Amino acid sequence: MPKPRVKTAPTDAEKRRLWAEHIAALVARGRHQVPPLNWRDRAACADNTHPDLWVPFSRQAGVNAEAARVCDWCPARTDCLVAALLDPSELGVRAGLNESTVNRLRTRLGTTDQ
Repeated sequence: MPKPRVKTAPTDAEKRRLWAEHIAALVARGRHQVPPLNWRDRAACADNTHPDLWVPFSRQAGVNAEAARVCDWCPARTDCLVAALLDPSELGVRAGLNESTVNRLRTRLGTTDQ
């Protein structure tokens, strides 16, 4: 008799990835509007005095845990991700995701120049 699988709670990173995939799917179907130009005014990172949190020295590095926590509660998080998906010039941590994750989502959407 097979052992029953124990379902574990998703990690914060898994929750972020699932959320991002959901938003990317909405963008792909044209069901999410382009963010307003002033979305950055509402962003939790707007007043952050540590730019190194958002643009890590190594772009392949994981997301800084502090930056991810700020992004998780940001009121502009969805607009931030949509802007990053639609504009390949957006670099660094976006909506709690590192550049490589955003680039993978962009590739799936076909919104990348690469």
